[in-house]
Amino acid sequence: MSTKNKDESKENDMLLVESGKFFLDLAKLTFGGLFLTSILELHYDLVLVLIYGFATIVSLTILGFVLIKIGNSKNKRYELGEFFADCTNSHNSEWNITYYMGKT
Repeated sequence: MSTKNKDESKENDMLLVESGKFFLDLAKLTFGGLFLTSILELHYDLVLVLIYGFATIVSLTILGFVLIKIGNSKNKRYELGEFFADCTNSHNSEWNITYYMGKT
């Protein structure tokens, strides 16, 4: 692999990690806005605001952690389905590591 490709790969990984952090920051800001909306008792449908707010927070948090995980992974072909399979099958981690790194 040439130096140019390695540099581009590192930049892409850094971009993924930083965008993951950005989405986590958005989730924190959404939580703060949701908290202020419920405290100030603005004239909105509170249940609907809470449902949309928590759905947004969960979505942004998951997206942020997925982007960070993909950016930090050693295997660049680590796909979203494999990420969730790795999370759900953590009890058999030795098999997962060898399977995902392509050593089988």
